[in-house]
Amino acid sequence: MFNGLLNKGKDLALSMAIKKVVNMKIEKFGEVSKLEFNTDAKTIDIEVELKGETETLKVFVDKYNIREEDSRHYLVVNHIKSSKEWLTSVLEEYVNNEKFEVPSEYVKILKAVI
Repeated sequence: MFNGLLNKGKDLALSMAIKKVVNMKIEKFGEVSKLEFNTDAKTIDIEVELKGETETLKVFVDKYNIREEDSRHYLVVNHIKSSKEWLTSVLEEYVNNEKFEVPSEYVKILKAVI
């Protein structure tokens, strides 16, 4: 039980940190309203409120991993889908198996979680 609580706390800290980074990157387009990591299942659940859109965009990563290369940390998405069929195709083409560097200020949180 204690392990489960600890993992949820770590997942929440990681989710909050990454949500902040993503929101800084996409502020011209919208805002992430929900970003939840599940480090046990290696999933990410994301909801985005896009400017000019009435419907929330939902993105689900059902497998990811974290890699360390040359003292840098990367998030690698292995399978991703969205609530929009066309966007799922784009994400599969340009996001699956790509490395996304985790900013150095969040590596400490990342290391605590993994």
